Amino acid sequence: MVSSGAGIDAFPYGSDYCAAKHGVIGLGLTLANELGPYGVRVNMLVPGGHDTPMIDASAEANGFRRADLIDQMAGLDLLGAGAIKPEEGTTPAVLWLLSDKARWVHGHIQVVDAGLNAKVVLTGAGNAPTG
Repeated sequence: MVSSGAGIDAFPYGSDYCAAKHGVIGLGLTLANELGPYGVRVNMLVPGGHDTPMIDASAEANGFRRADLIDQMAGLDLLGAGAIKPEEGTTPAVLWLLSDKARWVHGHIQVVDAGLNAKVVLTGAGNAPTG
């Protein structure tokens, strides 16, 4: 199952998207419990900033240039990956999870985001919104 960083964190002004992606995680964990006894493995993939058609759709819907959205992803993660191509990030992870090498991996949340979720952004005192 594919969720998002929004499924394990909270993103301001994205309550609808976060709720949906948290739901994928909850559904996956529930299915892991229900289907495990039948030998069916269920895992959840959490990709970071990936260069997918969602970028194109988001750019078009919001009146942005695709290149501007790609540029915004630069520097967001810890490894400097920016917008990762699926064939470099999610595809190898999915193939591994489907392989016999991962036969004992079940109910796992696999984060493939070049450290985006782990990155800590420090803000100075007084930067929090008031009111």
